[in-house]
Order: sequence, then structure tokens, then C-alpha cells
Amino acid sequence: MSLSNDEGLPYSDKQLRDVVINFIIAGRDTTSLTLSWLFSMLSGSPRVVENILNETDAILKDVKKSGSTNVYTSRCNGGESTTFADFENDGISKDMYEFANLLNYQALNKMHYLHAAITEALRLYPAVPLVYASTLDCHVFLGHLSIDRFSISIY
Repeated sequence: MSLSNDEGLPYSDKQLRDVVINFIIAGRDTTSLTLSWLFSMLSGSPRVVENILNETDAILKDVKKSGSTNVYTSRCNGGESTTFADFENDGISKDMYEFANLLNYQALNKMHYLHAAITEALRLYPAVPLVYASTLDCHVFLGHLSIDRFSISIY
């Protein structure tokens, strides 16, 4: 895989596995809820949609000019470099493959307007708005802070 971490080193298989498991287990409900609110907000804001599309178009044109597209090395095909375009026979249009090839982490990091839209959706409609805990017994912390039995803490 051609992606690298903040230190410029390639991600290990364990790191990639951990990210995928995190998305599958922890992020399933919160991600879908956030995207639902984002698309709901965007449906009423054509100017914001236009700005996101313009930003995306400009950034992906730069990626295309620079030639830094997504190229993967997979154990399944003998370790040969593979792009999304190599899988064109499964019915997805060429434009989608080209878009997927251009959309990499470096491009996403430059999409500030898209980031702002997602952040605003999360600010207005948090995926996990309230988390609470309650106690079954009286607890004393640091020798002076007492939390009574059946107290509820919301954070």
C-alpha cells in the first residue's frame, strides 16, 4: 500500500487492520448518523454544495496534474501495483474509478470547506449527544470528592 503515516513511514498491516476494525465496530452508527445529517443540511444549502464541488474539483485537478493517484499493492494479485481502473470490468463507470483513483488522504486533507461542512453538521447534530454514567455505591475520589449512591454524571 502506498499510503504513509505522519512520519512518512508506510502503515503496517496491524495499523490498517486496527483502522478498519475501528470503522466497522465503533464508527458504524455514528458515521451513518453524521452523514445523514450532513446530507440533510446540504439539501437545503445549494451554495454550500456548489462550494464543496468547486473545492473538490480544483483539488482533484491538482492531484491529477501531479500524478499522485491511489496505487495499491495487494497480496492477492502477486504484489503487483493496482489502481481502481484495473477493476473496470465489474460495471462501475470509468468516471467513478477515476474519482476513486484521485481521492487520496493528501487530497482529503486539502478539502477545508468539506471539513467545515462536516464539522458544522457534527456541531449542530452530534452523533453521540449525551453520555451518562450512574453510580451504584458511594465513591470518594482524591480523598475529598464524594459522589453519592445513584448519582448521574452526564458528559
